[in-house]
Amino acid sequence: MSKIFDRLSRLLEKYLSLRNIVFLIVIWSIVIASGLIYVIVYKPPPMIGSGFVIRDPNSQTVSEVIVVSFSYGVGLLGLWLIYTSTKYRYRHSYLSILLVGGIVLAILSILMLSAIYNMKI
Repeated sequence: MSKIFDRLSRLLEKYLSLRNIVFLIVIWSIVIASGLIYVIVYKPPPMIGSGFVIRDPNSQTVSEVIVVSFSYGVGLLGLWLIYTSTKYRYRHSYLSILLVGGIVLAILSILMLSAIYNMKI
């Protein structure tokens, strides 16, 4: 019986490290910020044949939650790349790749969110 508990404790130590817990919290925050609670509470109508964006700015569909959370994730990844690039200030080629990649991802996220917002209005 103690072998089972030892194996279980090793698995928990392996997978529940601080880095994994922070990663799960960030993912959960992105999904919540993208409007999951609104969709759960108000239960939007199904989007059959009319696209994935409802033209009403006061409502949201499940597909919009998925697209917005993806866009938030891309933007957060871009900001993380920009933040990480400061560690490599003496390796100029790697710094420029991280910096340009992060800026491109952040701008792409802003453009995707702007396009979704313009579809709604």
